[in-house]
This record gives sequence, C-alpha cells and structure tokens, in this order.
Amino acid sequence: MDGMKTHAILFFSAALALGGCASGGARPGELDDALREAVLDAWAKAWAEAAAEAAAAEAAPPSGGEPRAVELSEIPAVDAEIPAAAGTGNHEPGTSNQGGGADAAPFASLKWPWGGFDGSKAALSPSARVKSLKVTCSGLSYSWESGGCEDLGASSRTDASCLACLFCFDGSSWRGGKFDWISTSRTSRDLKNVESGYNGWDAAAFRSAKAHAFCIVSKDGRKRTNVVVQEGGLK
Repeated sequence: MDGMKTHAILFFSAALALGGCASGGARPGELDDALREAVLDAWAKAWAEAAAEAAAAEAAPPSGGEPRAVELSEIPAVDAEIPAAAGTGNHEPGTSNQGGGADAAPFASLKWPWGGFDGSKAALSPSARVKSLKVTCSGLSYSWESGGCEDLGASSRTDASCLACLFCFDGSSWRGGKFDWISTSRTSRDLKNVESGYNGWDAAAFRSAKAHAFCIVSKDGRKRTNVVVQEGGLK
C-alpha cells in the first residue's frame, strides 16, 4: 500500500509541475481540461501498477524457497474395511443361501448334541450340493444342485445309507444333529423322529427356532454336502 501512495504522489506532483510550465505558471486549479485529463490518466495508471505489485507480493511464496510438490509419503493413509465377498460360507447364523454350493452357515459353528451322531469332522464333498431347503412343522424338503449321496459313499440313488442332519438356531447358536437316514432319491423326510425326541432331540427347540439348517453326511462321518439354511422359523 505504501508503494501505491508513493506512485500516486509522484505522478500527481509531476503533472502539477508540467501544468505549471505549460500554462505559464498557472495554479493547479487553473489547469486546462486536456491537462487535467492527462493528470487523471497518469494517476490511474500509477494506482493500477501499484495494486498489481501489492497483489504479486501477497501471492509470492514465503521466504526460504520455491513452492514444492507434496510427497506421497506425506499423504495420510486411509484405512478402509473391504466387505467379504458373498457366497463364501462365512455368513452369520440365520442367513439364507439356497444354492451356489457354499455353506449358508459356518459348518464349524454347528453343534451336535442330538441324534446320537457327531459329524463335526466331515469334509465338504467337491461335488455333492443341495439347495432349496423348506422346513415345516410336519416335514422337510430340499433338492439337489449337483451330485448325490453316491458322492458320499451310497451305492445307488436309492441307497438310504447317508444321514440327514438338521440344526436349529436359537438366536445365539446352532444345535441339532442326525434325525433320519436318507438317499439321493429321497428329497423329503418327515420329522417324526424330531417330534418324538429321538436320541435326545428337543422338539420345543425345533419348533421355536429362528432358522433351520440342513446338510447330509456320510455314515462314517467323513464327507458331507454343503449347508443350506431356511430363515424365519418354520414355514
């Protein structure tokens, strides 16, 4: 701002001096119109130049060097949680997965207190897959997506030498176990064994469950199908 004032004063003083010479010593108030316009133009130009200098001074970088580019290492890292892909078999209990070959409930979370059989060590068959589970008060049905009980050791489609296993989700855990024998050709089973308390089965827990899970396990407990789930309790 001081520079702006200085420029203005210098130009104005010069204009007055010039006016005095040109007018034969006339006072500033007696300048003719042409000279008055020249003085105003000179003053405006000086003011504009001073303003430009002031703006440039404000925009200049601080003393000590030129502006520098920001290094990548100076940019803060952003931690982002990447959602797990669907269909991995890591769903929360009670989540439905009617097909696709993956476990709709983690197999390791299934507890086997009922039915007199522990299939917790069974390995997933590479080919035997079930889907479309439906559980009602009177029975259970499903369909095959691929393979069959033959992939689990059965001798034929009608050989009922595999184990139908059902599990009930009470809001915090899965409990269940074997409830009947099954074959590839048998895609529906009644639930009389569950209702009668077969090998410790809890009929009340079955009826009040928030979700039901189903899988088929070989009779030696070594192989199994995927786990399918029906949400929302009995249909």
